[in-house]
Amino acid sequence: MKKFILIFALILCGCDLDGGVSDCKDKIRQMAVSPSSVEFLDVKEVSSERTSIGRDAVYEITFDAKNRMGVPLRGIAQCDVAIFDSGRPTASSIIRLTDHLGNPL
Repeated sequence: MKKFILIFALILCGCDLDGGVSDCKDKIRQMAVSPSSVEFLDVKEVSSERTSIGRDAVYEITFDAKNRMGVPLRGIAQCDVAIFDSGRPTASSIIRLTDHLGNPL
């Protein structure tokens, strides 16, 4: 029931969840050695918190990207997305980037 209410509230406020996640994906591509090799595998919401101006959510994005030798490596990015109630564009930032073992990239 809570999930339904949250989704309904996001629809009413015109919040852009996908826009924030898309921004994070763009930032991951920009950081990659070979941006065209980045393949996104999974996106999941890790946490969500209501703020005075909207909502703050942290997403975990799992992706594969090739290194300089052409070997695909798995990476996990945690991305903080601010979703404003006013419908303004979202703000996003990568807060953590690790390999599949948890080592910083």
